[in-house]
Parts: sequence; C-alpha cells; structure tokens
Amino acid sequence: MFDRIDGVRNPFAVSSSHGVDWFLKIQSVALRINHEIQGQAYRDVRSVLGIPTSGGHLSLCFGTPSREFASDVTKQIIEGVIQSVRNRVYDMALVYRDDLQGQDCSDLRQTAVGQMLILFAQDLNADVVAELLRLAALEVDQAHA
Repeated sequence: MFDRIDGVRNPFAVSSSHGVDWFLKIQSVALRINHEIQGQAYRDVRSVLGIPTSGGHLSLCFGTPSREFASDVTKQIIEGVIQSVRNRVYDMALVYRDDLQGQDCSDLRQTAVGQMLILFAQDLNADVVAELLRLAALEVDQAHA
C-alpha cells in the first residue's frame, strides 16, 4: 500500500488524557467522523475526568452519530439517546447541537460544550460541566494558536 510510511500522518492520533479529551480535540479536525467512541458510554465520567466522586456513578453517553448515517437514522439514534437519559439508562449525554433540531427534550437540562456539542441530563453535575467546558475551551485555544 505504501512504499514509505514515514510521511503518513494520522490527524486523529492526538495526544490526550482520556477519551473525552480526545473526542473534544478531534472536533477541531473534523466533525461527525466515524470513531470508536460513538454510541459508547463511560460508567463513571467523573473518574475519567479526574473529578472526586461522592456518591454513585455518573454515566456519560456519546450520542454522536457519524455523518455516514442518513438523517432519518440519525434522528432515530438521537431519539433513543434522549429516551435513555429520561429513563436514567445514562445520566448524561453529549450530542451534536444540530441533531437536537426538531427533538423534544425540553424536560432535560442542557448546556453547550463548545460550538457544536450539547450536554444534556435530568440533573447536570456542576463539576462535570465545568471540566467539559474547560476542556472545550482548551481545544478552541489550541485550534487558534
């Protein structure tokens, strides 16, 4: 396939502390790409983010379908993610802002994480929100550096 691989560069091979950090960093490379974290969830996002835990786990779902999905399939996926948060299958979910167009999730709390993402939950955890906003701000600063 390649005569020489020393010139091959993977734009998604970025240094990161954890999957959330990686996911936020690649948003500046390309939106809605296929990746391993789509549809996955962290059982306890606080432990991943290095936030001290008090009480039970707080899960985070990546409800971020690839651009390869047709719009009707994406809509169904997002409807499923919303229902999963409503039914407390997941405590929180990250979704692309555009995917919430036409979806009824007014009963859930929401906050923007960067320009393209929304975090929603029945109850947003202030520490998780603060860390996600910090990481998203770092990605913006690095993209403009």
